[in-house]
Formats: sequence, C-alpha cells, structure tokens
Amino acid sequence: DFTADWCAVCRVNEATALNTKATTALFKKHGVVAFRADYGKDEEPVGLLMDALGHPSRQLPMYAVFPGPGKPVIKFEGPITAGTMARAIEKALAMRDGGAAQAETAAGSSGKDEQKQVTGKHIGEETK
Repeated sequence: DFTADWCAVCRVNEATALNTKATTALFKKHGVVAFRADYGKDEEPVGLLMDALGHPSRQLPMYAVFPGPGKPVIKFEGPITAGTMARAIEKALAMRDGGAAQAETAAGSSGKDEQKQVTGKHIGEETK
C-alpha cells in the first residue's frame, strides 16, 4: 500500500477495500504480510521504491503484491474494491504455487487482459 495522508482516494480504499473484515481474513488465511509505504512522510525512499517497481509517475495510491522470488510483481493503482485486492492475492497465490500459466487459468484469461481483469488499471498502461 503506497499511500499518503493527504491522498483522498487512498483513505477511501483503506476504508472500503483494505481495512475490511474480508480483506483482513484473506490476508490472515494466506499469510499475506501487508506493509504501508507512506509517501507523505518518507517521500524519497518510498519514491525510489516506486521507481524500482516501474511506477516512475509516483501517482497514489499504488499497490504491489509480491508472489514470491522470481515471480513478477502484481502492481495496480487508483480506486480499488475488496474484490480487486482478493483477485490480486488469488493471482499471486496461483503464481507462487503453480506459475503464471496456472494464474492465467485461475483468472480465466491471459496476458494483458488478465492484468486488466485483476487490477482495473495496470500500471504503465495508457488510459483510453
């Protein structure tokens, strides 16, 4: 969770998608470790991490799910729902447990379309 106190969308996402009983239960069930990178308090190190993750615009909010060593990071931004987060976690679990091919099957699509389905707006993608 890349966020800042002054980010209104971040606050809404926290209340409606991240800090919910469903999301908390999902994280606990699968051993997901959540972290908060506060761009408003630590702009330079958080910004450098965003750059390293391929998000040089540093727009907030931004989310990253790490499936495991050697697996691509699932990144997304903007308004989200609890379902958005659940789909990203499910995709990460499938990637971790069986590789990207299994993740595509679990999501019901493949490639760039799969990223759109999981994230809504994939980072690096032009808005049409």
